[in-house]
Amino acid sequence: MDTLIDLVKRFQRSSDPDEKLALADQIVVRLSPDLHLYITLRSQTPNGSLEVDDILQEALVGIVLGLNKFAGDNDSQFFGFCYDICRKRIVDALRRHGRIHAHEFSGDEPWEAILAVANNKSLTPEERASLRDAMKLLEAVRPPCVKYLVAHYLDGLTFKEMQEEFGFPSEAAAYMATRRCLELARELVAG
Repeated sequence: MDTLIDLVKRFQRSSDPDEKLALADQIVVRLSPDLHLYITLRSQTPNGSLEVDDILQEALVGIVLGLNKFAGDNDSQFFGFCYDICRKRIVDALRRHGRIHAHEFSGDEPWEAILAVANNKSLTPEERASLRDAMKLLEAVRPPCVKYLVAHYLDGLTFKEMQEEFGFPSEAAAYMATRRCLELARELVAG
């Protein structure tokens, strides 16, 4: 049985439309269960989950249309490519329903995730407590920072997507605002 990356590479090399269609179908059949679970777990909102099957369908179409652009060499990279497309379709669905930032998190989950991702490390219980306090201060001092950090580090928006979402004048401005917010959060944790 071919691995996913083998199917993708065969798809990319093929010039026969019927073979490409058959390979795309095999890829979709293999991906669908994993992507359905991924989307289901990430499309929960306080008002219920979004239309998982519709998001899956949009994601699969996007994946098939992007197969020729995929430049990875292994299944792990291909799944990353697929999850990125799924994430974007979930964000699109959240935008359509006006719920881009309507997530249910425990009190300190977003901030733990943000700093852990930013620092590439796990947090100790002391750091968690300090971070929780810092995030309360950050929310009181600079409310937009909370939105920017959640959008970038938890929702996975790129700085280009943040430019569009929050109306920054440029991608660089979105980057700088997010970096300043992260620095402020770090200062609050250290202070």
